[in-house]
Amino acid sequence: MNPTSPYSLVLSWHSSRDHNVKPPPRQAFVIARDKGKTREIVVDFSSRAIVSDKIHVGNGYPMLTIDEQQATSELVLKFKPFRDSIRRRGLNVSEVVVTTSTMGWFGEPKPERIIKKLPFYLNGSVNTYLRPIEVMTIIVNLDPMKVTEFKDRFTSPLPKANGTDFRFSKLKPPFGPSLQMAVLFQPEGSGFKIDGHTVR
Repeated sequence: MNPTSPYSLVLSWHSSRDHNVKPPPRQAFVIARDKGKTREIVVDFSSRAIVSDKIHVGNGYPMLTIDEQQATSELVLKFKPFRDSIRRRGLNVSEVVVTTSTMGWFGEPKPERIIKKLPFYLNGSVNTYLRPIEVMTIIVNLDPMKVTEFKDRFTSPLPKANGTDFRFSKLKPPFGPSLQMAVLFQPEGSGFKIDGHTVR
């Protein structure tokens, strides 16, 4: 093992009994969006300084954050054409859940950072994905945080809410629960081996 590697430095510091030994340098790699560009930043914690700051020039965008997904869902739920479509279907907007799906990249030289939003209806179901509100197209551009495309072509049937609760505690035999007398039978031995912290 390289004695100057970050892993070796951490182990050496951790195993030292001398409390005056300076801890190894700590840095963080940050990916941030700034004015439509992706910045790759390295921050040093001890000096509280930015070690490097580069603009990403290759293909791809940073992964979606939870904050972005929540913000776009709230944006769609407040979007008047969407709310009007939900009401026309006789549905309650407060029972709608909006999830996120990526759009994919199809070779565009300068693609926008856009996502697709998918609406689902609860109202009697705890399973978000079993009652999709179909034939709606909702596209959000993440940089300006704006709905850039909305289409509602026609009203399709909505799946019923009954029978959609697949939580283990709600299932009845033979699918669950009551497994108290279960027996594991392996005549040729187990199909795995445990080696320290590794399962093979």
